[in-house]
Amino acid sequence: MHIRKKLYGQSDRPRVCVYKSNQYLFVQAVDDSTNKVITALNEKKVDAKKDEKPVDRAERMGAEFAGLLKKAKVEAILFDRGGYPYLSLLHI
Repeated sequence: MHIRKKLYGQSDRPRVCVYKSNQYLFVQAVDDSTNKVITALNEKKVDAKKDEKPVDRAERMGAEFAGLLKKAKVEAILFDRGGYPYLSLLHI
């Protein structure tokens, strides 16, 4: 099933896409009408604590990304989970 074909972000409601590698989590807000990335964040940029669980890191990353979206004056988003199940790190 191709999820990307069904989602199309615009300037007033950008698409937020998520990518999970084996080590890191990446998230970005994309305006598909102009093919521009509005804002992006990855786990490398978030200060990781030594004994922190991945779920806690993802929660902090989500809060920081929400702050970046507010700075960019984005009120609503379309969540593109990228084919990943809506479990664990994505539902935070």
